[in-house]
Amino acid sequence: MLLLITSCGGNNNNESEVLTDKIEHFFNDKGIENVFENKRAFVFFSGEKSCVKCTESLIAEMNPYLDSTDVLFMVSGRGAVIDISSFLEKERENVFLDPYYKFSKTVGENNSGYILFNNGQLDTVVHVNVKDLVTQIQLLKRHIQN
Repeated sequence: MLLLITSCGGNNNNESEVLTDKIEHFFNDKGIENVFENKRAFVFFSGEKSCVKCTESLIAEMNPYLDSTDVLFMVSGRGAVIDISSFLEKERENVFLDPYYKFSKTVGENNSGYILFNNGQLDTVVHVNVKDLVTQIQLLKRHIQN
């Protein structure tokens, strides 16, 4: 008998730390230091290999938070597969556009998801999926609102 337990919360494991380090390195190479300082969440959207419906739902739920200075957004893709017009309507300091998937290639993230921070420390990494989408979005929104 095989028992498999998965969770989207509290995964402070080595994989999460490696991912966060890769993302920080990506931004450092672009001259952006301490990218996660004073941030509650980093939300990344990919139009490459991720679940299109999941990404569209995540974008729709995050639109009200686009001007939140404590949330960062990375949008990989040109909008051919997913509608990213809300990210393009005006320039924002917390929204990063990646039309050529450099973020995805450098960091190794082809799916949409998010990273939560508590008091400047990595708390949770979530890769959105259709099975847990509602719960995952609720977790993200609660974290941003509190």
